[in-house]
Amino acid sequence: MDAVTLLNELIGGRARADPGAAAELGELCSRLPLASRAAAELAAARPKTSLAELVAELKGKDRLDLLDAGGDSCSALRAVFSWSYGQLDADAATAFRLISLCPNADLDRYSTVALIGTRAKRAEHTLRALTRASLVQPAGGGRYRMHDLMRAYAHELAAAHDGSAELRAALTRLRNHYMDPAPPA
Repeated sequence: MDAVTLLNELIGGRARADPGAAAELGELCSRLPLASRAAAELAAARPKTSLAELVAELKGKDRLDLLDAGGDSCSALRAVFSWSYGQLDADAATAFRLISLCPNADLDRYSTVALIGTRAKRAEHTLRALTRASLVQPAGGGRYRMHDLMRAYAHELAAAHDGSAELRAALTRLRNHYMDPAPPA
């Protein structure tokens, strides 16, 4: 079931009355069913707020906070994301946090090499581990994508767990990668 269909099912007339806002709300939820359900719960809890107003609010604030599933710690996005994150080994967990720094919507193994400071073979192995944990998705052509909500979660973790020197070093490696036309070994 796609995000808009789920929103139509959960909040009915409001979603059907403003299909553009419902589609945008689905996009802001990265089309993730759990996030869409949390957005629908938020919309249902605020019946006087139009979907367009809700979309504007979600654009302007921390979506992870607004989509906290009404305070239900078992279905809050951070809690659900943490289940997958908690299963990673230390290297994959660090990679997950650092790839959230990539300014592009998706990245390849060479960008990952630069961000995590490793070799291409190790970066590819790490990306496969993150894919198995559903923290990144293959985007075709050897590229990987991290949903916006997942990126926000990973970015929070990076700020909390990685020192500013480590974050700067990762960004410097990425910048140098973009400046150097030869892919790393």
